[in-house]
Amino acid sequence: MSSLPQLRQSLMLAAEGRAAQAREPERGGEPRRARRRPRYARRSSLAVMLVFGLLMLAAVAYATTQLIKTGSPVQSEEHFAPNAGAGVAIARSEGLLGIAAADPDGGPPWTMRIYDTSRGLGCAQVGRLLRGRIGVLGQDGAFNDDGRFHPLPAQASQAEGECVLLDGRGHAFLGVANYGVAASGLRRACYLLHASRAAKERCAKADPRDIYYGLLGPDARSITYTLAGQTHTIPTVGPDGAYLIVEATPAAITAMGVGGGGAGALPAGGGSLSDRTQTIALPQPIKLVTYSGGRTCRIGRAHDWGSSGGHCVPPVGFVAQHVTLPSARAVASPIDVQTVPGAGAREAQLTISFTARAAVTSALSGYSASLIPARSGRCSAGNIGGAAQQLGRNVRAGERVQLTLSSHFGDSHGLFPTCPGVAHGTVFFSIPSSEFSSAASYGPFLRRHAGIVVVGRFTYDAPR
Repeated sequence: MSSLPQLRQSLMLAAEGRAAQAREPERGGEPRRARRRPRYARRSSLAVMLVFGLLMLAAVAYATTQLIKTGSPVQSEEHFAPNAGAGVAIARSEGLLGIAAADPDGGPPWTMRIYDTSRGLGCAQVGRLLRGRIGVLGQDGAFNDDGRFHPLPAQASQAEGECVLLDGRGHAFLGVANYGVAASGLRRACYLLHASRAAKERCAKADPRDIYYGLLGPDARSITYTLAGQTHTIPTVGPDGAYLIVEATPAAITAMGVGGGGAGALPAGGGSLSDRTQTIALPQPIKLVTYSGGRTCRIGRAHDWGSSGGHCVPPVGFVAQHVTLPSARAVASPIDVQTVPGAGAREAQLTISFTARAAVTSALSGYSASLIPARSGRCSAGNIGGAAQQLGRNVRAGERVQLTLSSHFGDSHGLFPTCPGVAHGTVFFSIPSSEFSSAASYGPFLRRHAGIVVVGRFTYDAPR
């Protein structure tokens, strides 16, 4: 519902009150003469002026946001399928949270949306909030700086959010710190660690943001954080214990033209960034998480400790999924190997195929393969990595599957042209699957509910 009529009514009431006060006669029926007003009257006048000023500011802010036109929605850079990768968003689970974090430079506030996916993940997206919708602004190089508001669909890209495995009760536990995010809200436009030099320079001038957000579980009640020497305690939002903090990126980090981030099962961040001249500490502002029943978790750079003196992982409220890791005998399968020579600039590849004895029904489990080059030539000093690949999709028990391996150091003749000899490979079945780069966000699984079994081994004779 529009708030403009309410603002207009408040302004009119204030103005009418001032006019009525000016017209009010003295008790004797004579018109009011100028006289020294009592102190309380001056205070009342100042209060009315203050309210009037605030209403005017609110009206200007409202009008400014109304002037922002809507543009085309953000398009995904990825392909989403219900049985592969992160899966697709489940419509009934999508929800825009009641969060409106102010932007340090004004304009539309920031908000957060969460949703579940068809592959058992819980995801969180962060963007700008305008007229009840989440999106990004056409600035800082996004959408050719058209100044419009571009709605952000669920799963526009994993670059606009983070996904983690759901626990046994369907809750996601996640803590994210992203440094140097473009004020537009389009994270990939200024993901500085992987951007070109020109992009770094542009983003450094774009007044970037540091964004801290996450889902702390159903028992979370508040977080306490410190920024710029000020300590604040704010309540978490919704049944997943959501929080969102947005601050301007410190000038020292902006001047370096670099950024980055981290994710975990609890609030992440901290660490440092370095260039040739200096090392800068990255802030990790969240100091304390408070849960129902007075339980707490103190967040630190090295250790996270609970109120009972124990470690905070698994997080309070986390319920492990009931999963069973199959035995090596149950998943064992012969591995067939075939080399696919490259052509022209295309690099050679290695395809391996095997029978998947254990089914994969979600991102909780998965198949992967790795290949380690021979310790010869340039690889004798260990300065060339191997090759790895994840299947990244659901499979039926007994299905014949194929994985393709390639190497950043390969050429059209082979995967490891400067490391001749026999390379050794392994196919794995693991819980959780290793298909997502943000493995740290699986915190609880990595500690107590994870495992890897070998499906089979193979070799590859790198050409001399």
